[in-house]
Amino acid sequence: MSTAIAPSQPPATAAESDPETLGWMQGFPPAPGRTITFQDGSFRSFPELRWAWSNIRQLVPTVNVWRGAGRLRCCRGRIMTSARSPRPLWTAGP
Repeated sequence: MSTAIAPSQPPATAAESDPETLGWMQGFPPAPGRTITFQDGSFRSFPELRWAWSNIRQLVPTVNVWRGAGRLRCCRGRIMTSARSPRPLWTAGP
């Protein structure tokens, strides 16, 4: 069985994928062909993805997560803790 491989295109430059230049989500309401939404999944594809990650709070609900008071310090290179709390904030993996 043979499979054809499509010729690859060079990746778009920063200027070519600029959301402002491409007109994504400009004006009110944005033009029908230039909207990015969570519901239809258009936020997942490039170059829309570039706009979506910069504006994720406009697409889906988010919350601020408190990391504790004080400076962060590293304990044993794997677990981060707050200066005021010995409770681990995250682990760097196995």
